[in-house]
Amino acid sequence: MRGHGEPDQVSATDGDGAPGMDVEPVGVDEMIRRDRVKAISDARKTARKARLEANDQKAKGEDDYGIRLYRAAVEGYLREVEPLFKKTETGRRLWDEKRYGVIQVTPQPEDFPGDTSATKQFEQKQIPIEGLNALFEMSPPFRMEFHYVKNGPGVLDRTSS
Repeated sequence: MRGHGEPDQVSATDGDGAPGMDVEPVGVDEMIRRDRVKAISDARKTARKARLEANDQKAKGEDDYGIRLYRAAVEGYLREVEPLFKKTETGRRLWDEKRYGVIQVTPQPEDFPGDTSATKQFEQKQIPIEGLNALFEMSPPFRMEFHYVKNGPGVLDRTSS
């Protein structure tokens, strides 16, 4: 042991008996903490890269691929930080209860071939996003059924489920 309060140093060799670098012993808890921090950092970097790639895909007209790529990266990041959220009451509320907004769902023009006025006659449906865990409970693409019967020019009976 060196001076009071200084950690022991272990001298390592490079395999041929020659002195190598000094290695400081690390406890298991510290190793686990370092691994968690690295995993979170890696997941964050992956999400950042995926966001840039999603923007590139959008510019190329490949929105679906970019969105799936980015969502997967964000889910990976959130799974890494999930244990941190669950350690505090505030974190648990953010994970399970906080209302982050809604996803608006409306019929798309391609759902009504030859009748572009049809989509204007439906009200949007909303899917609430409550808690970060909602991202794992919903699977995109978000779909809802909209039914319509054309009764004449510009007149629709609409139903939805």
